[in-house]
Amino acid sequence: MFSIDSLKASVNSSITLDDVSNTRDNNYNLLRFLAAAGVIVSHSFPLSYGPGTHEPLSDTLGFSLGRLCVYIFFVISGFLIAKSFCQRKSMLDYTLARILRIFPALILVVLLSALILGPIMSSLPFSAYFNNISVYTYIIKNISLVSLQFGIDGVFSNNIYPDAINGSLWTLPYEVACYVMIAFLGLVGIFHSRFMLFGVLLIYGVVWIYYTNNSYDNAIWYKLGIFLELSLYFLAGSICYIYRSKIYLNFWLMIGLLISSCAFIGTDMFKFMFLPGLTMAIFYIVYIPGGFLRAYNKLGDYSYGLYIIAFPTQQVLASLITDISATEMMVSAFFLTLSLSIISWHIIEKPCLRLRRYFIS
Repeated sequence: MFSIDSLKASVNSSITLDDVSNTRDNNYNLLRFLAAAGVIVSHSFPLSYGPGTHEPLSDTLGFSLGRLCVYIFFVISGFLIAKSFCQRKSMLDYTLARILRIFPALILVVLLSALILGPIMSSLPFSAYFNNISVYTYIIKNISLVSLQFGIDGVFSNNIYPDAINGSLWTLPYEVACYVMIAFLGLVGIFHSRFMLFGVLLIYGVVWIYYTNNSYDNAIWYKLGIFLELSLYFLAGSICYIYRSKIYLNFWLMIGLLISSCAFIGTDMFKFMFLPGLTMAIFYIVYIPGGFLRAYNKLGDYSYGLYIIAFPTQQVLASLITDISATEMMVSAFFLTLSLSIISWHIIEKPCLRLRRYFIS
């Protein structure tokens, strides 16, 4: 059961983020796992019924359950990456930690998708498939994260959601860009100046609100808008780490912020006004509920594998079972992807993370 003492303390505003942020006994792995599962649920609708199908929450909040889960990932990542930067032994240590968390599993998934899954699911003959330049551009672009390529000619071309192998990769370039952003802000000393840090957040908010109230057809400007949106959530998590001693995990304040943001539903301001309540809710869930929930930490961090493996798995199901329902897809894909994610964590991700100790003394 939950820890009653910690729940009571949080209601009385006596626990700050600083009080709990240095413990490994938390619910980060569990919340990220649930967020990754939420993405599977959200994607099951368009992948079962076709592009344009409304996903859960999209009619209520103006964005889907999948988008909400991405926001959760970015707030959590912002907090933990800021912590990693501030506690780093060197920039090499910080950089290696980021590279070893993102790229080993990504490289494996991209290679398996292009070289194993692709020829099996392609409508092209085997020899024609490997003579197809899009196979190799898919590998190069998606491993480098410079300019993503979501499909390979002939692969899943007859699916109801055609020509996409792994749409979930779209967030990774923005995630890496946020890592660079945190390093830059830290190196120029902004983390040591409250005035400058809140100034950065304020500028982000103003620019983002301005951007959302104007239309841009240029692809670069579109990507800039996505970066502004996601990095704002990332930066909110980072600021929570920097000011952790001033942030109280108060239940009623969290509820008040979430309820007050509902007044902006249906407006361009909602994503911005929703941010404080969501951020507080995330850290409340991470640090306050205890008891049996903490047992999940013994299993491992399967969220990244779940996130980057699910989309290809769902596309295979859609290809093999042409009339699959969203419910059937989300259940089948979850358990299939979870099995692969467990293998990825124990065979690829966790061992690669340990490699950092060989480079950093």
